[in-house]
Amino acid sequence: MVLSSLRVLAHLKSNACYCLLLLVVFLPFCPTANGTSETSAAVHTTRVREQNFSRSFTAYGRLDSTPNSNEVISLPRGGIITRLWVITGQRVRKGDPLFEFQTDPDAVKQYQQAKAAYAVAQQEYRRQQQLLSEHLTAQATFQNARQAMEDTRASLLAAEKNGQSVETEIFTAKTDAVVLQTSVSEGDRVPASSVALTLAPAQHWIARLNVLPEDASSLTEDSRIQVLPVFGHPSAIDAKLLKIGAQINVETRLLEVTAELTPVHDMALPLGTLLKSTILGGTHTGLAVPRSAVLFDDKGAYVYRLQNAKAEMIYVILGIDNGNFIEITSGIDQGDIIATEGSYQLEDGMAVRSAN
Repeated sequence: MVLSSLRVLAHLKSNACYCLLLLVVFLPFCPTANGTSETSAAVHTTRVREQNFSRSFTAYGRLDSTPNSNEVISLPRGGIITRLWVITGQRVRKGDPLFEFQTDPDAVKQYQQAKAAYAVAQQEYRRQQQLLSEHLTAQATFQNARQAMEDTRASLLAAEKNGQSVETEIFTAKTDAVVLQTSVSEGDRVPASSVALTLAPAQHWIARLNVLPEDASSLTEDSRIQVLPVFGHPSAIDAKLLKIGAQINVETRLLEVTAELTPVHDMALPLGTLLKSTILGGTHTGLAVPRSAVLFDDKGAYVYRLQNAKAEMIYVILGIDNGNFIEITSGIDQGDIIATEGSYQLEDGMAVRSAN
């Protein structure tokens, strides 16, 4: 009888230990009265704050000259191209010789004749002036001599202005430039007003860039633009926004943006070079959260806001991503506490403790 009682007590004691073990293992996972888990997750947190954002984007285009800034070298008089030192596409520096021009002999002769006529008219004027002082000539005769002197002087000045007094002239580059077009050759006899060369001054080179319409809307006069060729040339060139196109290209669905290169560039790039540009649009203030705080599912982007030690899942609308922070345009307010590192382990309504 005693032995049977001891066996019963041992059995009961074994079952009690087993139940106690189960209680210890599963108690943390038992739901509370409101049905939520008491399991808490440790996450880093931060407050939503305001920060300046600038839209940064990449655009492609080509290097070009400004048509209305090109220098057209015309010949003021007829003559002959005796030497030509440049060809189309050649870079020239300020002061470099471009071509040698010999004035037409007939034009030189006209200048010499005008010079001789003026000398004769001056002499006659002085003679008539002397006679008038001695009352030996009429006032009208003196006035005619003075008018003749003024007319011959005007003819002489016109000939000098046209360069008829210069038998041979060397035309040089007025600034650093690229020869866009050569319209003459050595030995050509050309009439007055003929175009000899067209140059693209380096201080007026532009980048023609193609951008998305939504990116173009963020551009301002202060937008920073840097361009560099798609291939080679490691150093970027600064450029200033000139014009934003008003018509979308029907084929590319892009807008053309024109930017002027800084005058200090060294013309190392040929006109027509394909360009890649980095553009910083206008700056504005927005709500910022660390990139680690933003998660995604099939519905979109969301964050976890912490209230009363609980995680609240909130879908948000994103703005600019600058690499470290993401702009939030809708969904949360400034000062809200949100989860950052470790937010991936949260669920809506889960208990949270700060690991900061």
